[in-house]
Amino acid sequence: GADLYEMPRNRSDSFCCGGGGGGLWMDFDEEPKPSEERLREALEDTEAGGAVEKFVVACPMCATMYEDGRKTGGFEDEIEVVGLTELVAEALGQEERVAAA
Repeated sequence: GADLYEMPRNRSDSFCCGGGGGGLWMDFDEEPKPSEERLREALEDTEAGGAVEKFVVACPMCATMYEDGRKTGGFEDEIEVVGLTELVAEALGQEERVAAA
């Protein structure tokens, strides 16, 4: 029930979220942040363009970085960042189970 679009920079020419190597805890002086640039690419440089609804990640660090980039880059109304496991659970019609500590 979904159309998949490959990011323009992928495989051996991939582009990091900016969180690797301790980047998760660093402030970036460069503009735009790597996470903001990657979200812009998803919305402007893929074949689907602005029709992209979900940006799927498989790494918790990427989820954190892209959610931050979504907010700081002004993409909150344009795209949703979701984990691959969330997407699979949604496709299988699984209910969310939440544990509170």
